[in-house]
Parts: sequence; structure tokens; C-alpha cells
Amino acid sequence: MLIPLEKTEADNPFVQLEIGLTLDSMGKEQDAIPYYERALSLGLPAEQRCITLLCLGSSLRNVRQLEHSKQILKSAIDEFPNHIGIRCFYALTQYSAGEYGESVHTLINAILLLSPESVKPFARVLQYYAEELK
Repeated sequence: MLIPLEKTEADNPFVQLEIGLTLDSMGKEQDAIPYYERALSLGLPAEQRCITLLCLGSSLRNVRQLEHSKQILKSAIDEFPNHIGIRCFYALTQYSAGEYGESVHTLINAILLLSPESVKPFARVLQYYAEELK
């Protein structure tokens, strides 16, 4: 249903994002990537930009473009430092790239960022161990 809108709404970043999300949910990550990239290039408000960067990074990981995925997700972390989901997807990409210690480091730091009550007493030692994994 969205494909006809591709031509009539080619300059609408929200339509491009929706097409990308739809293709992605259908398991067509490779096809979704250009729509995510187009949506980003057309400009999106922060909330949609965050989602688009996360989905683009994830799709790139799924099609084994790991370095590009890391680049996108790292820039998303820089732009949205408190978004735990982006950090988790970055950790998955690190893991897929064979960067196992870095992946655990990223996940521990994401948990520490959330700082749930059950973690607070162990935060310092967890940070120490996370640094050892890099």
C-alpha cells in the first residue's frame, strides 16, 4: 500500500520512514536501507530520527555491513546518549563483528546508564570490569 506513495511523496521523510519500517518488518532489510537513508537525508524530527538511525543500524547489521552499522549506531549514541535501545543494537553489532569484550562493555554501560536500584551498589565495580573488557 505504501509503494505508490513512494513516487507521490518522494520528498516526505515520514513516508520514506514508513516504507523502510514496513520492508524491515517483512524481513527485507536490504530493501529498507535506502528508505531509511532517504528519510534521514530529507530531515526528521529528533524522535523519528532516533528510530530511523536505530533501524538503519540494525538493518545494516542484519545484511552484514558491520562497519557501516557501527558507524551509524555510534553516531546515534553521540546524538542520543541516553537511548538504551541504540546502545543495545550497537552491542549486537559489536558482537556480530567478533568484538565480544567491547559488546559486553557497551551493555554494562547501558545498564549503568539506566542505573536501576539493584545495580547501584555494584556500579563502581561493574564500571571497573567493563573497562577491563575494552
